[in-house]
Amino acid sequence: QGRYFEMVQAQAGNAFHPDSLRDEALMREREAMVRAYGPETYAAHLRAAMTRPDYSHRIDGQRPTLAVSSLQDAVFPPAAMAWAEQRPGVRHERIDGAGHLLPMEQPQALAQVLARWVGVA
Repeated sequence: QGRYFEMVQAQAGNAFHPDSLRDEALMREREAMVRAYGPETYAAHLRAAMTRPDYSHRIDGQRPTLAVSSLQDAVFPPAAMAWAEQRPGVRHERIDGAGHLLPMEQPQALAQVLARWVGVA
């Protein structure tokens, strides 16, 4: 309806940790990302997400699996990550101080988790 940017701006509180919302540089980066993504790609993303098959059965303990989540993610809150605690072979790491956009909000903490998992830290 031509209100993509308004809608995305209103959803910032669902995507980011409250501390991140006060980070001017991060919010400028987000603004650039939102503009580059655009309404057409966003709509395609939503359509793909709504019709995506469930592949969770592939997390079967046959291969190492890392699940990384944020303690303050409003999109996938900690309760939604219960599957990671219940599946064999899954290592679940939680990072504090981020919302749904964990790689943008806590890149160093995420890099440390990934480095430990692959054995380089």
